[in-house]
Amino acid sequence: TVNRYLRKHKLICPSISEKNKRAWLAKQLREGLKKTNLTVKYRPPAKLKDYQPGALIEKDMKLIPTIGKIPMNSGRFHIKDHFNYQHTFLDSFTRIRGLELTPEPDSLAARLAYVKIRERMPFPIASVNTDSGGENGKDFKEQLAADEVIHFYSRTGTPTDNPRVERSHLTDDNEFWKRGHNYRPFEEQRQALVNWEYIYNYLRPNQALG
Repeated sequence: TVNRYLRKHKLICPSISEKNKRAWLAKQLREGLKKTNLTVKYRPPAKLKDYQPGALIEKDMKLIPTIGKIPMNSGRFHIKDHFNYQHTFLDSFTRIRGLELTPEPDSLAARLAYVKIRERMPFPIASVNTDSGGENGKDFKEQLAADEVIHFYSRTGTPTDNPRVERSHLTDDNEFWKRGHNYRPFEEQRQALVNWEYIYNYLRPNQALG
């Protein structure tokens, strides 16, 4: 309230106020009182996309219709009763992907998917670019911070900010899901998706890489 009053009557200089705030933050970082914020609400620099393996991972979630879930609320449509969720992590340099299937679309599921995929990636992950979906919040964001991975965000409603992972989902539809790879037991479905991950990464020809 005091600050608002001072600004209203031009009794405070905003530039000096911002300077003091930045100086205090810098002191906290120097003395270890505050961790560096690795979550930034803007797109990654363009040079990262083709810098080196692991420099930038594009992440997206895809809804997968399932025949294995029984609707819990008869007569009412609840999206979680009819879908599983494919979490896709694609390295923008090599096009190598990690795929995980989860029964829930929340941030805890995204976190567990990331942890599994992190172990299968053949290189360390430096930064991840996601949209602003709820699955990319709390638990997932905390895990990235714990791993000291920078978290970039795409612009709202702009799938072209993550073009390579979005395009890979079309390949999934045409070469995996529409070819009958939809199984009733969840674990069987998950393992089939992991097998497809290996085929996509190491056996299937990739035109972008020649």
